[in-house]
Amino acid sequence: VIVHMGTAQIGHYLSYVRTNGGLQWYRFDDDSVTPVEEDEATEANFGTGAQDPPQGGGLGMMMLGRSALSRLRSAYMLTYVREDEWEVVMNVTGIEQLVPEHVRSGGAEQVYVAPQTFS
Repeated sequence: VIVHMGTAQIGHYLSYVRTNGGLQWYRFDDDSVTPVEEDEATEANFGTGAQDPPQGGGLGMMMLGRSALSRLRSAYMLTYVREDEWEVVMNVTGIEQLVPEHVRSGGAEQVYVAPQTFS
């Protein structure tokens, strides 16, 4: 489940993942991975929260801080996997080669990548 916290002007993305067919959900929030209860991943992301979002665009949200952002949540994408396709979809063999070296080494830094055209 990919979740946006905030408004159209400012916000933060995080995701919730339940891996390997297990029952445990995890929250991926930047470089932090935390086990969470199922309700947080499945019930708390339906756009509920503060009734009157702050005015003033980004400045209004910055003044409220991250706790206010966490109350303005909206799930953007939910993925279902058929049980008979689980092993194929969740197969991570060779995934290490897809992760850039600077990320694998733990020295990740944000890098701008110019848009590319693929043919």
